[in-house]
Amino acid sequence: MNAMISASKDGAFLSEVIRLFELTAIRGSSSRRGAVALLECRGLLEAGQGVSITPDGPRGPALKSKPGPVHLAGLTGCPIYPICVEPDRYWELKSWDKFRVPKPFARIRIRLATPMHVPAGLDESRIAELCQELDRRLSEGVDPPESSTR
Repeated sequence: MNAMISASKDGAFLSEVIRLFELTAIRGSSSRRGAVALLECRGLLEAGQGVSITPDGPRGPALKSKPGPVHLAGLTGCPIYPICVEPDRYWELKSWDKFRVPKPFARIRIRLATPMHVPAGLDESRIAELCQELDRRLSEGVDPPESSTR
């Protein structure tokens, strides 16, 4: 599995963490090195590998998908499999996205939402609609930050 990780300093730390789990980092985001990362992801998907992307980008707004994953799905014909991961106990960082770090022995709920199939050649308004649909599917299994158990 490959994971798109921001090309920021925080992303460098996260890239090292995921290597411990034998995952490969693709460095890039909507604000830095995005086109190169999108091409890398496209090549990996076309070679039959998986790619994991956190769709809200490095600057937010939190829980609002950027168009990159939808574009990528349209280019490759690969469906988007929205995955929701929610620990029952966590530390919440004081970052724009309220990043959550599971506490020791936390139970983690993982839910696969209905896959999205994206046709090729969409205009910007249709891509925006599909980003909203992706957000809806992702939010079905995730509690909002202010109401979750800490």
